Amino acid sequence: MEEAAGVTYDPWMLRWITIFAILELSVFLDYGHWHLVPQLENPVLQSIGLVLYLGGAIWLIWTDRYLAKVFAGDLSERKVMTEGPYRFVRHPRYAALVASRIAFALTLGSILAWFFFFGWLWVNLRRVRLEEAHLRELFGDEYEAYAGRTARFLPGIY
Repeated sequence: MEEAAGVTYDPWMLRWITIFAILELSVFLDYGHWHLVPQLENPVLQSIGLVLYLGGAIWLIWTDRYLAKVFAGDLSERKVMTEGPYRFVRHPRYAALVASRIAFALTLGSILAWFFFFGWLWVNLRRVRLEEAHLRELFGDEYEAYAGRTARFLPGIY
């Protein structure tokens, strides 16, 4: 379970999740009461945000189901994951989480949500750096080959 959560190589991630979850409650105050930047409340952008959120949620569910299946098996015979969502990007879960933060900011039209998006982006990029070092240590050339042919977050782009 610790390996699946990444605690073995990134003990701070669970703390960051807790910190941001508490701070993001302020976004609802902005949306419902403060309206710090009312120009961000645009129905077209909010609709795009809802569609992006739905797509990100579906992608995240698919990724989590795939991960649950892999981590339920024998971890002593693990190998680089290259099937399911991992055939498209190396970090499908983080890609979905970043997309959900963009969707959150668009949908609620909150400047605070955009600040938190950049915080989440930093946390996820930090996590990816630590996770990739861990995976290189575990899988060596097998992971290098996979990383060489598969984008981090956006298929064919990055």
